[in-house]
Parts: sequence; C-alpha cells; structure tokens
Amino acid sequence: MALATLEREAKVPLFERAGRRLRRTAEGRRLVRHAHIVLNALDAAEEDLRSASTPRGPVRVACFATAAVTAYCPRWQPPEPAIRSRT
Repeated sequence: MALATLEREAKVPLFERAGRRLRRTAEGRRLVRHAHIVLNALDAAEEDLRSASTPRGPVRVACFATAAVTAYCPRWQPPEPAIRSRT
C-alpha cells in the first residue's frame, strides 16, 4: 500500500511488477537518487546543529588548591573528551 501511495503522489510508475517481484523504473531510480541527496542533507544538518550546541571556549574556576583537590578531583569527570584541565 505504501508503494502504491508513493506512485500516486509521484504521478509516475516507480516500479515494474512481474508477478511477486518489483523492479524500479527509470523514474524510481531517479527518485532514489533524490532521496539519498535529501537524507544526506538532513544528516549533515543534524550534525551541524549538534556540533553548534556543544559548549566551546575556556572555563576558568578559581579556588584554593586544597579545595579543588578535595571537592572536585575525586568525582569530577569531563563531560566531553575535548575538555582539558590545567593546574
């Protein structure tokens, strides 16, 4: 049913039927090429938005060394591999 709906919406035959087998028509192959372009663009957009929302830049925390060691070091794990700490 989904394929019949797709053909109706495309207004061209996308498949040749031979018994129980389907083979894409030239239009069906063209649609697949367009679908790959669209899906790749969506993947790229998602990756771009995901990377844009990743915090960037230095964060400085000032405190006494003893406070840093006792309060933060034992349990602090960087949330991102790109985060580095400096003493």
